[in-house]
Amino acid sequence: MYPHCDTNGVCFFAAFISTPGAMKPYDNVGQTYTDALQYDTNGSRLPITDPSYVRVASVSCKGCPITIE
Repeated sequence: MYPHCDTNGVCFFAAFISTPGAMKPYDNVGQTYTDALQYDTNGSRLPITDPSYVRVASVSCKGCPITIE
């Protein structure tokens, strides 16, 4: 998670996806975000204001507890 406020004072948390994979909406309806979408064609990270970073409103594990391996 990356906190960001723009020059107009609008603030949000953006989700960085740092490993190969995808982040899907809870009910599988809507945009799927992947790590590859957050890089340009030269392999550099896109700016945090790019729509490839999901703006996070809340976080849930959908079935806690979860196991992290």
